[in-house]
Amino acid sequence: MASHQIRLESFFKAIIQLDYEAISSFYSPEAVYSSPVFDKITGPEIHGMWRLVCEMSHEIDIKIGHIEVHDQECEVSWLLKYDIPVLKKIIEQPVHSIFKMDGNGIISHEDQYNFAQWSGMLLGHWGVTFGHLSLLQLFFRKVVRQVLLRDMRRWGD
Repeated sequence: MASHQIRLESFFKAIIQLDYEAISSFYSPEAVYSSPVFDKITGPEIHGMWRLVCEMSHEIDIKIGHIEVHDQECEVSWLLKYDIPVLKKIIEQPVHSIFKMDGNGIISHEDQYNFAQWSGMLLGHWGVTFGHLSLLQLFFRKVVRQVLLRDMRRWGD
């Protein structure tokens, strides 16, 4: 459906603009998000994740490869580039996303990317060496979740 494609293009534009309120508005209240780093977060946690991402970065660039729409499911291949100023790192990551949508917005969003490649950009040699281990991924998920919940409490979310 063309409306899903237009909605996703607007979604990605909001990410580039670092507008977490606009990004969050594309999700239905019962939405679920997952990725190699954020494991199955919902509702307010999705809003918090986007706020965390937008506040952490000074700049996000996205190059969309293609958007495929199949009824209520959409697939997007894209290249994400963002900075993490506190770590003085720039991350450039190919991502494949699967969205399930209904009349209320995104009900399911799964980002797929190479965790070992991502951890290598973040941690250098150690990330490359140990990025293929599920233990490192579980560690990142735990730490990121703790940071997300801490910041959500700080924000009053």
